[in-house]
Amino acid sequence: MRRWFSLAPLVFCCGCHTPSPENGALIYHNNCLVCHSLKPGVQGNGPSLAGYFRRNPAPTEAQAKQVILDGKRLMPAFRKRLTSAQVGDLLAYLKTR
Repeated sequence: MRRWFSLAPLVFCCGCHTPSPENGALIYHNNCLVCHSLKPGVQGNGPSLAGYFRRNPAPTEAQAKQVILDGKRLMPAFRKRLTSAQVGDLLAYLKTR
């Protein structure tokens, strides 16, 4: 019984990841930078992501997550490359740019 109580905090905390912009910066650098600039008006193979969440109309977090996971036009899907926590980190980072 004692073991169960020592594991209780782990069981109740599953899925309670707080998105980290710092981790998101690494994910962006390793997965997105090759196609997406963070400089306004600078376009690579994909559009600049500068001010992505400040666009008019602004995309929702759910819309951005769907594009990341499923891809769009020439952008590949990252569903098998990024975990849900990594996508959350990436979105947190993009909100700071």
